Amino acid sequence: KLRCYSGANDDTNQLLSASRQAFIDWAVENAVPIERLTPNDYSEHSDNTIHNAAFFQSLSGAIQSSSASVVMLSEGFHNCREMMTLHHAVIEYLVDNLGFTVVASESGLPESRVISNFLQNLRKLSSDKEDELWAKGLNKMYSAWAEGRDLIEWM
Repeated sequence: KLRCYSGANDDTNQLLSASRQAFIDWAVENAVPIERLTPNDYSEHSDNTIHNAAFFQSLSGAIQSSSASVVMLSEGFHNCREMMTLHHAVIEYLVDNLGFTVVASESGLPESRVISNFLQNLRKLSSDKEDELWAKGLNKMYSAWAEGRDLIEWM
């Protein structure tokens, strides 16, 4: 049950409860299942299927109908490889299919410079420099996990 701060009156509680239910109803009606989590699932596979086709069609329709030029991704929880894999799939789809050209991530400015330099012109690094890239480049989800590195390397 949704609870408000102690000073909330009954009208406020009823309004918040109704808003919560309205959101739940909307989410149930508009939910699009994600069949599996792997980047490049929007392309036709050898078995002539497109995994997550409904999800990517829904995403594309929402973006195109709103003429969005910025798409922000969030996650329901942090430190989760599945969310990083989903981010990779969505970012790859946005770039490959909808013409997006900039990817920004939550990280510090000095750290992001290391990754930017890598992406722009230093793709071939010695192993000690590559270790430094991942150690200093971004937060744990990008540097310590294969799922995060895969996204950076794809870019």
